[in-house]
Amino acid sequence: MKKVKEIGRFAVDSGRCYIGDPYYLTDPTHIVETDDNIKGWGVLAENFGGDGGYSVYGEYDGKQLVRVIIDFSNSDNYPTSKIISKRKIKK
Repeated sequence: MKKVKEIGRFAVDSGRCYIGDPYYLTDPTHIVETDDNIKGWGVLAENFGGDGGYSVYGEYDGKQLVRVIIDFSNSDNYPTSKIISKRKIKK
């Protein structure tokens, strides 16, 4: 049985959201921005409501994460400086 739970929140201050491997953010030469995405390295989401705080949900099949859902429909204008990730990205 699959289970969905909130796994965190993130802040948007540029009106855009990048979804991809953070490795590619360490070297700007890896990122090629186009109108719809960052070619080959990730996805750039825009036009979803702008700045604010957004909830992220994980869908699990047992202990395995099988889907990530970002709820862009409900920005609560939470002060983005107060959103803290539950997990830190390892370098």
